[in-house]
Amino acid sequence: MLIVIYRKTDALPLMKLGQASTQILQQLKQFAAVMSTEKSKTSVARIENQLVTYMSTDRFIFVIHDSKQQQRLIQLLEEQFSLQYSSKVNAVTREYQFDEFQYKADEIMQKVNSQSELAQLNTETEEVKQIVQENLENIIKRGTNLSKMESDSVQLLDGTKQILGNAKELDMLAFWRRYAIWIVVGGILMIWMLIKIL
Repeated sequence: MLIVIYRKTDALPLMKLGQASTQILQQLKQFAAVMSTEKSKTSVARIENQLVTYMSTDRFIFVIHDSKQQQRLIQLLEEQFSLQYSSKVNAVTREYQFDEFQYKADEIMQKVNSQSELAQLNTETEEVKQIVQENLENIIKRGTNLSKMESDSVQLLDGTKQILGNAKELDMLAFWRRYAIWIVVGGILMIWMLIKIL
C-alpha cells in the first residue's frame, strides 16, 4: 500500500508512506495534477491494474494506491492531516516536507486495519454460528426422525406379534377342520371297542 498526500494548487507531494516504483510515483503525481483542477470529491480510479482511492479537498489531494478500496482510511487521514497542516501548507517549498506525518498515518492505517479485521472476524463468527445452528437443527431433526423410527418399529413389532398369534389360531382351526372328522370317528371307534371289551 502506498499513501501520498499532495498540495492541491500545484500537486506538490507533501507526504509519502510506503514504497513504489518511480513510474508509479510519476503516474500518481500526474493523476494528482489532473485532480487539482477538479472540485472536492472522493472516488476510486484504476492505475496499473491497481485501485487508487483518492480524496480531493480544498487544499489537499489524498491518494491511496492499493488492491482494495480504502475510503474509510482516506477520510481519517484527511481529518488528521488537515487538522495538523492546513495552516502550514502554503509555506512548503520542497517535496515530502511533511513526512513526519508518516507515523500518524501508520497509526491510523493500523487502526482501520484492526477495525476491518474485527469486522471480518465478526462476519466469520456469525457464519460459523449459523453453520453450527443449522447443524444442531439437522441433529435435532435426525433425533426426531430416529424417535419416530423407534416408535414405528415398536408398532411394527407389536403388529408382528399379533399377526403371529393370529397365525397360530388359524393353524389350530385349520388342523381341527382337517382332522376333526377322523378324530371324532377314531374316538367313537375307541369308545365302541372299550364297550365291547368290557
